Amino acid sequence: MNKIRSETFLRKEAYSTLKPHYHINTSISGWVLKNEESLLIKNLSKDNRFNATEEEQKDIKSILCTPIWFEGKIIGILTMVNKKDKTEFTEGDSTLLSIISIQTGQLIKNSQLQQEYFQKTKEAELSRWESEKLKELDTVKTNFFTNLSHEFRTPLTLILGPLEKLLDGKAKGNPSSQYQLMHNHASRLLQLVNQLLDLSSIEAGKMKLEIGKYDVVCFIKGITSSFQHFSEEKNISINLSSKSEKLDACFDRDKLQKIISNLLSNAIKFNKESGFVNIILTEKKIKGYSYLQIEVEDNGPGMNSEVQKNIFDRFYKSQSLSTVEGSGIGLALVKELVELHFGEVEVKSVLGKGTTFRITIPVDEAFYEKKNVAIQKTIQAEARVRPVVISSEAEDVRDEVF
Repeated sequence: MNKIRSETFLRKEAYSTLKPHYHINTSISGWVLKNEESLLIKNLSKDNRFNATEEEQKDIKSILCTPIWFEGKIIGILTMVNKKDKTEFTEGDSTLLSIISIQTGQLIKNSQLQQEYFQKTKEAELSRWESEKLKELDTVKTNFFTNLSHEFRTPLTLILGPLEKLLDGKAKGNPSSQYQLMHNHASRLLQLVNQLLDLSSIEAGKMKLEIGKYDVVCFIKGITSSFQHFSEEKNISINLSSKSEKLDACFDRDKLQKIISNLLSNAIKFNKESGFVNIILTEKKIKGYSYLQIEVEDNGPGMNSEVQKNIFDRFYKSQSLSTVEGSGIGLALVKELVELHFGEVEVKSVLGKGTTFRITIPVDEAFYEKKNVAIQKTIQAEARVRPVVISSEAEDVRDEVF
């Protein structure tokens, strides 16, 4: 039984992945590589061509070294050191090793070809995957611009129509009603543009939190008051419930105003005549920090599970609500703003009974200090108070739903 050692010497590679058992002077393998023929050393100690150390001469008696060939090229070196019976290698051993080297060359090359095949297969699969993703991206882009064009076209048409009548002198009735109509739709168009810019700013990482300490009950009371006229048009009551009449909290006023306004707008818009919208404020402790839980509930038509699953997707609009005006980006913005505020948003809905959105955001100064978010100078939030039903005690009427 011969002890076999393999050293690989590739012309284009400056390293070998195999460590030789005996540290013989590399000129032995170099001689084989240079002369492109086998080398038989019957007794290393008597061969003056190579500078072997005393330790090598002691441990090694006979060496047989042959090139590994494939398609006329040397792709490695195969070396045998010391026969088991301590005798010298013979020409017969050299012939046998040459045959083994040819088979070894075939195996190595087959392995390389197999690796190349797997690599090309992997690259082809990656190329197909990238192609599919590009097609999906094109579809998303097309849908995005189609929906966006539709959302811009509607208010623009409703602005241009009355404007053309006024310019042509064909407007009937009081012109101020036409101006008001144009103003309303221009405001809606501006709101849509602002929402798109906000989403773009969040994606680019340019939108930052501007945290201050304010009375959050007073702040949200002001927001609900601004919706009073809108709700009265549909005879919908807005009720604000809070266990505390005053609650100092740390939050970003601009972000929270956009979150609450979007939720209130939807709750009124999609609700039925003579319905109600409840805003319930609750302070909670989570992992040692104070959080504010805001629930906006209505008794509108509700949503099925499929709609709830997609409700926060951009431009998503349920077919069942297709007759109601809406851009489909408001709730997507709500989700992004809540998450920017280190919070969570949930939705629970029952068909025919109504919908509740639950927002939970941290309002603890220590929380934002831990997140390295600066707390701005305290400027008390102003509230434009209009007739809103304020309850001194919050009714936790949605716990069984969540």
